[in-house]
Amino acid sequence: ADIAVNDRSEDDELRSVAAEIVGLGRRAVILPGDAFPHASCERIVAGSVDGLGRIDILVSVPAFSRRGAVLEYPPELVTRTLEGTLAAGFWMSQAAARHMVARGGGGKIVYISSVQARVPHAGTAAYAAAKAGLNQMAVSVAAELAPHRINVNVIEPGWIDTPGERQTFGDAAIEAEGPRLPWGRRGTPDDIAQAALFLTSDDADYADDSDDSGTATVNRQTPTPPRPPSATEPLAARACLSAWSSEADGSVSPPGRTRKTRSHRKVRARRPTRQSCPHPEPVFAATDG
Repeated sequence: ADIAVNDRSEDDELRSVAAEIVGLGRRAVILPGDAFPHASCERIVAGSVDGLGRIDILVSVPAFSRRGAVLEYPPELVTRTLEGTLAAGFWMSQAAARHMVARGGGGKIVYISSVQARVPHAGTAAYAAAKAGLNQMAVSVAAELAPHRINVNVIEPGWIDTPGERQTFGDAAIEAEGPRLPWGRRGTPDDIAQAALFLTSDDADYADDSDDSGTATVNRQTPTPPRPPSATEPLAARACLSAWSSEADGSVSPPGRTRKTRSHRKVRARRPTRQSCPHPEPVFAATDG
């Protein structure tokens, strides 16, 4: 697949992703920029269309999170969390969906949410509310776009081994908690990749979230974090690997059960084999930490 990748700045990590895509014989477009403001989201989507000719798949990853006690959480962080985690997902998918509907032929939209949308954790009230809103938004978007043959689904990562998590909790705590998870280890961004690859493939044409049944949950049973960080500690870890992506806040986890899709088939995030995205046409993947 030809892929446009976005992050806040064009750094070595983003260039490395693009080089990996080119090395596979596909086109890569680098689109640096903040994916939170509405105008910026419009520019990113327009740049993708200009660079690739069309968008067939959107993997929407924008997120912002800082942990902190609800009694002390500052209003500016609440606003920033809702903007970066909920509103940004709306702007990105709105712009991409407008393009898909105008050109015809359907498409795929996958939102990266979090188990925190459903599973309570102290210190994450604003972020959990934003992710829960993202889930409900996805259901409504799916129902609205279904007549245009645009599949909309959500991946809810649990606890993934990312630099952001290690920065927040420390290497020792991360290593100790992994064996307690249902799969006996922490997840990796590649685990999320496999779920995204399936949901954006032709094999998932009947998987859709319009009846709240297309949500893939990757290890919902996450343990309580080893310590509650303060509101000033970052929970962000940029990650976007070509057609696959991890949750930008680093809060992701290993593969486990998923909820049934509309076709009533069970989906496991670990099932698809690692391969190039099976969709033959251009793909657009976006992330912002």
